[in-house]
Amino acid sequence: MMNQSDYGELRDLPRYQESVVAMLRATVRRNPELPALHQGHIRLTYGEYLAAVEHLADSLGAKTEGAVIAVALRNSIELAIVSFAVHFSGAALCLINPDYMPQELAGILADAAPIMTIGNEAFREKLEACGTDGGEFRLVVEGEGRLRVPVPAEPPILGAIGPDMLATIQYTGGTSGRPKGVELTHGAIAANIAQREAMLPTSFGGEKILCLMPMFHSFGTAMCLHLAAACGGELVIMPAYRPADTLAAIRQHGINLFPAGPTVYTSLLSFEETGPDDLAPITASYSGSAALPPDVLHRWEALAGSPIFEGYGQTEAGPILTYNSPSFERRAGSVGKPLPFTSVRIVDGDGLPCAQGTTGEIWASGPQIMRGYRNLPNETSAALGDGWLRTGDLGHFDEDGYLFIDGRKKEMAIIKGYNVYPVEVDNVLFQHPGILEAATVATKDGYRGEVLYAFVAPRPDASLTTDSVEAWCRDRLVRYKVPSMFVLLTALPKTAIGKIDKTELARSAARMHGSATSAPAA
Repeated sequence: MMNQSDYGELRDLPRYQESVVAMLRATVRRNPELPALHQGHIRLTYGEYLAAVEHLADSLGAKTEGAVIAVALRNSIELAIVSFAVHFSGAALCLINPDYMPQELAGILADAAPIMTIGNEAFREKLEACGTDGGEFRLVVEGEGRLRVPVPAEPPILGAIGPDMLATIQYTGGTSGRPKGVELTHGAIAANIAQREAMLPTSFGGEKILCLMPMFHSFGTAMCLHLAAACGGELVIMPAYRPADTLAAIRQHGINLFPAGPTVYTSLLSFEETGPDDLAPITASYSGSAALPPDVLHRWEALAGSPIFEGYGQTEAGPILTYNSPSFERRAGSVGKPLPFTSVRIVDGDGLPCAQGTTGEIWASGPQIMRGYRNLPNETSAALGDGWLRTGDLGHFDEDGYLFIDGRKKEMAIIKGYNVYPVEVDNVLFQHPGILEAATVATKDGYRGEVLYAFVAPRPDASLTTDSVEAWCRDRLVRYKVPSMFVLLTALPKTAIGKIDKTELARSAARMHGSATSAPAA
């Protein structure tokens, strides 16, 4: 890996292109016979991949340029083809979780105003139920290879795609309850792909990547779909994560790059059939979408015999801001260093730089940053003041420039006047040998302002009690940071992308606290 100062401009980054359209075409020009997509019995070369993409892009119609096309499909070869086809057509791609319910869909579709929605039969029924116009509907059946087409003698004539054109609208949760549509240009996405390549170099035509993270999420798009296309790698697609199927895929296909979220690593480590031979083909694992507990990192690396590289970003950042790299020493608990052409600073409540080692809000700037939130000028101005993205995340730099995430700004709890970050409690809980999963949330309390509830799930065969977990915390945390309540669950609730669902846990904590009748502790 080179330092940012070693690159004169963006185009000097490895495999830089001005758009994902140019990226896929460049890979095909280099070697159209490379294996590209593999799902079940269906396999496509890069030449076949591009032909299917261009054919579908051509069939979407002449009015797509500058419009929005919504796509709601599960992991499949079809989703990969459709995603690129929308880009090739000149439309903006709006990826939607196919599990969203009609009430959730209504707000997104009203805001995005797509001229077309592409989905499966179940999603069409949800569209009809939500009562919001999603434009023309096109049905796709995932996993059957119906979008495969013969390689034509002459590809369709499609419009030019420039770096300033809108490429993607990705909806992310809003603090007001309204989803916010993050708008990313082709140039921002393409720059981030090249930035990631500089930090995590790949071998062209030599990588086999397992895609089990949902491709409708920014992590799955960046670290599976786009990573594979940029390096001419073979993307092995799993419709859904299952431990046994995951291990079988790694062995059968010789998977060497393994992108996943922390819950997948935790799950596989607790799966009794996981052994070193199952993970032997993996040469590097990539973690993102949530903080990776250091204990999980160490246990995975010991079992797999290969490193995990942890990174940090968010949808508004294209999505990657920092990563650990094979080119420098990794530090457990750190999300690495900023990508080339990316600046990250830690600021206090007044926007002034924090001293090294001091926790503050993470601000970032770079070519990968969003152009704004769709139809939300006030929120855009608040998030992008003076050219800096205010991430809302809390972190600090150590003396060597490694970034550590300390939680969310809005997740900070104030207990008896003290600032407490739930992630600090989570880190202590994850050190407990009997805990598999943990999440701490705050809820309102009339006496103390807020109180902490810790939800934990035990490892298989572990003997765990709330008293023993509380004693563990009391030995490692100042009194006011020790949660008021410990709740044992068999498993913690998850979001669609496999993150621990802290929103649901916060609701549970509020219900439990509201029904509590005991007097507050001193």
